[in-house]
This record gives sequence, structure tokens and C-alpha cells, in this order.
Amino acid sequence: DRDGWDLFVASSINDSGQICGHARRDGDFAAYRFAPDEINPLKIFVLPNPSWGERINESGDVVFAETLASDWNCYVYSTASDSTTLVGEGLYPIGVSDRFSVGGQEYMYILAKSKANSPRTYHRLTIHAATGDVVDSELLPIIADAMNKGGVVSGYALNRKGWQVVARYSDQLEVLKNGRKDLQGRGVRIN
Repeated sequence: DRDGWDLFVASSINDSGQICGHARRDGDFAAYRFAPDEINPLKIFVLPNPSWGERINESGDVVFAETLASDWNCYVYSTASDSTTLVGEGLYPIGVSDRFSVGGQEYMYILAKSKANSPRTYHRLTIHAATGDVVDSELLPIIADAMNKGGVVSGYALNRKGWQVVARYSDQLEVLKNGRKDLQGRGVRIN
């Protein structure tokens, strides 16, 4: 309980036991991050509209959504800057990768989807960990369901016959051919 907020739902936990989810107070909802080993363990992300904590990575960075009347906004809280940044208008977060380094700078991926009542699209955003800036946005060629710690996205794609086939995306699309067990781990690459 911090200022009357009750932790209502836990959506994700990392290997350090840090949790994100959403809290409620007097009918209002706000995303939170709970880090039991820190001096101030509870951080509440209060926005003008309800927010929902979705995923937390091993660094304690949290992705969460603000729900608007007819849309979503995607935010990231970065422990590197101890700040919250709007990273995608009209996007809902599905996942967050662990941080990775390129040229001495730390980044993370965020997997997000667009609103359901429009043609839904899936995006992998590359976020600068210290600033929260979006440095790249990829429109994914699959219907995304999840992302692992390394930023590899899983979901499905449609084959030439219009059937759903299991797929994953790292730097290019990989489809598990026919879903046969003897081909597990191998597949065909489609550019």
C-alpha cells in the first residue's frame, strides 16, 4: 500500500523477483513495479487514464499500456534513467526483451500490437535504455504472441494456402515447415 494503492494484478515477474502489474485505488487503475530488494520497493505509474503493467525484463524495465476511450498508448519505464517514456501511440505492449549492447549503448526490444478494431499490426520497437527513445520500429510479418529475453518473436504466419503455420522472427521470418516434429528447430527462411 503506497498512498492507498492496492496491488491488484501481477502480470509478469523476472528472475530477481521484481513484479509488474496493475494496482487500484478508489476505482482507478495504474501500472506498478514492485522490487522487494530496493529501498523504495513500490513504484506506481499514475497517468491521466487507467494503465496496465504488462511485462518486466531482468533489468527491471517495465512496459505498460494506458487505455484511452478508443485506443492504447505504450509506455516504458527504464531503470537506467528512472523515467517513464511514451514509446508508441496506438500500440499495446506484449513483451519486453532484456537489454543488449551495441557500440557501448544499451537497448531493449518492445513487442507491441495495434488496436483490435482496425487492421491489427505487430511491431518490434528498439528502445534506447537510457533515454527511452525509439531508435527503430519494425512492422512484423507475423501475428505475434510472445517475445523471449533475446527479442525473438513467436507467433504464426499464413502460408500460400492460407493456413496458419508456426513462425518466429529475429532478423527475418522463419517458418516451421508443416509443423512436423522431425523438422523442429529447422525451417524454411522467407524474405
